Amino acid sequence: MDRMTPAKQPVKVLVVEDDPLNLKLLQLMLDKLGVNMIAARDAEEALELLGTDQAEVMLLDIALGPGMSGITLMEELRGKDEFKKTPIIAVTAYNYSELRDYVNDQGFNEYMGKPISFKQLKDMFEKLNLVSPS
Repeated sequence: MDRMTPAKQPVKVLVVEDDPLNLKLLQLMLDKLGVNMIAARDAEEALELLGTDQAEVMLLDIALGPGMSGITLMEELRGKDEFKKTPIIAVTAYNYSELRDYVNDQGFNEYMGKPISFKQLKDMFEKLNLVSPS
């Protein structure tokens, strides 16, 4: 009797983004990659969601609206044992080398400048071994 290999569970990504249009665009691209998205519009909602759900990777807009910034959220997450090794990617419309160096020094694993293209997102997820190269 042949044994069936269980299907691999889709990767879950937490996206923290305050712009509804950017959130929708990321949803469409992640769907195309076969990745499940957990969406939060601010840092506080992200913390609440992570209390009941897990994510293999996080995309954090660093310049969220009022309240906690993406950088502060990342620092809070890094302070918790369960998120110390979780890949956290900084996402921002501010795209210059000094900022890239700064966010990497702060504890982000990677940096993505907006607007994010499908190829850029796919390449990042392949680099992190979250999706198979196609």
